[in-house]
Amino acid sequence: MSSDLPQKLNSPPPGADADFETRLRWLLAGRSATPWAKRLGLGGGSIKRLTSDGGKPSADALVRIMRTENVSLRWLLDGEGPPFHVTRTGSEDETLQELEDEAADDGWRVALLQGANADALLLFQPVEMDVKGAPLRYVSVRVIAGPVGDAVRERLLQLGVRLAAVANLSPETMAALYAGRLGTWQLLGNGKGGLVSLAERGSLRAAVGEPQAMGYGAMPPLARLWPVMTDVERTALNLLLGPFLREVDSRRR
Repeated sequence: MSSDLPQKLNSPPPGADADFETRLRWLLAGRSATPWAKRLGLGGGSIKRLTSDGGKPSADALVRIMRTENVSLRWLLDGEGPPFHVTRTGSEDETLQELEDEAADDGWRVALLQGANADALLLFQPVEMDVKGAPLRYVSVRVIAGPVGDAVRERLLQLGVRLAAVANLSPETMAALYAGRLGTWQLLGNGKGGLVSLAERGSLRAAVGEPQAMGYGAMPPLARLWPVMTDVERTALNLLLGPFLREVDSRRR
């Protein structure tokens, strides 16, 4: 099976033996540093310091980078630990607990990431923060990597959280996710390069672009929801759609 990993991630992330600039370039994954930094509200002097003088950003700038990229500052500054934040769970009960901890904020949307032998939840929501009097809009993400079964799916329904996407990942990509090697850019991308964006052909990007765009129209087709439905949900759906489908079939004959 060919890898769905971006080529940039096929090499290990630079560690403590690399300098800050090298780790920053790996984080950018081919993006141009100047427009990326300007979007974060960094001035020309700060950009030059980051990209050519070997300097490090201010504390405020580091917070912006951490939030917009879901990156670990421990890795970015010192090369220690995994590059990106990911919460690992060892059981479905632990996954449920992590989900409950986030449920207090009802702005989250959820994408189910499925692998052959592992699952994960990607929670995301559009966020705005003030940067020197100007709004910085980005998508906040949270990755919960662990078992996802019927109990988690049913709890999502109880919380009123609809699955915005279902993405099937290769074993290599799922391993990278669990290892903290996939950040916001790799997961959501720009509508072209993100793993979930590719899986949904842009529908997830429409969902996260603006809060008002997060309606029914951003939901995935039924065929993508069917694999994550419980038996009870499938039975109910068959009861609702059965007469309609039989009528359509009789007319075709």
